Amino acid sequence: MGRDINEYQLTQGKIQSSAIAKEAKNVHFERNIIANEEDILLPYKLNIKQKRSYNIILDTVFSNKPGAFFIDDPGGTGKSFLYRALLATVRYRGFIAIVTASSGVAASLLPGGQSAHSRFKIPIDVDGNFSCNISKQSSLASLI
Repeated sequence: MGRDINEYQLTQGKIQSSAIAKEAKNVHFERNIIANEEDILLPYKLNIKQKRSYNIILDTVFSNKPGAFFIDDPGGTGKSFLYRALLATVRYRGFIAIVTASSGVAASLLPGGQSAHSRFKIPIDVDGNFSCNISKQSSLASLI
């Protein structure tokens, strides 16, 4: 909660967490997002367009190819349904999926979702010289 445990003088020595523990915090959190059984079964319920996108995206992910995908359709056409199917499959196979959205409301619809500003430390007020504040040695850098 933003305080150092050593401020409370619980022991005579100083308590220090290991570098590995600090580095692993975000990775541990992401690895412990469990895909529920309902989401694991979603790929069997995809329509033809969703299934095509699902297969193309997963082929790219699991073959370790670079890729970027943009799913665009009107509201209510099943984009979140597709995302949940993809996330469940990726996580079920032991991979990490970093889920971000442009708003907190959109992020809350997906398991483990966060706003892009929160996850990647993107400043709210930006000018011509802004940058994301992610230290090379941080747990978030390790995750990315």
